[in-house]
Amino acid sequence: MPTRLAPLTHYWQAVEFVELDGPSVIVKLTGRFWHKRADVVERVESYILERIPECVSVEIDDPASLDDEELANPRDVLEGEER
Repeated sequence: MPTRLAPLTHYWQAVEFVELDGPSVIVKLTGRFWHKRADVVERVESYILERIPECVSVEIDDPASLDDEELANPRDVLEGEER
């Protein structure tokens, strides 16, 4: 019988492409990150600018998504689930 693993709901993260606005790439951050969200954006911007010389900037779709306090407590994510 295969072993069923519990989901690691408080360890997922993603940087999603939203749109291309002229020479600017707009991205969206979702989930929890190991590093500060502002650092993640800087790294994503560096990665994109190195590979796409025509791109001049990387922007966030919602500046409020840079708030690291939003998901600071892992228990907030698990609230209502069995622990």
